[in-house]
Amino acid sequence: DVEQGGATLFPALNLQVQPRQGMAIIFFPATVDGLLDKLALHAAMPAVDTKFVSQVWIRQGVYRGQPSKRLSYTMGVPFSHPASMTGYAGF
Repeated sequence: DVEQGGATLFPALNLQVQPRQGMAIIFFPATVDGLLDKLALHAAMPAVDTKFVSQVWIRQGVYRGQPSKRLSYTMGVPFSHPASMTGYAGF
């Protein structure tokens, strides 16, 4: 387990997940129609100890070298002030 730091922060959900040995976070950053999901916006908090990360991208359709669909509207800031979140030190 990572005793300090290294959490994954989901600011729009007010959720911070601390790393645990043998566990993983799995989430989908887009809706079924391929639009980015603003609730999946996340950040890796600074790790004090060693933290291992693995990332896998799964495409919903044929990949032709183009970026994913974007939001159909301007997202804005998903939270009022990052310093107000417990344990959040900034990017």
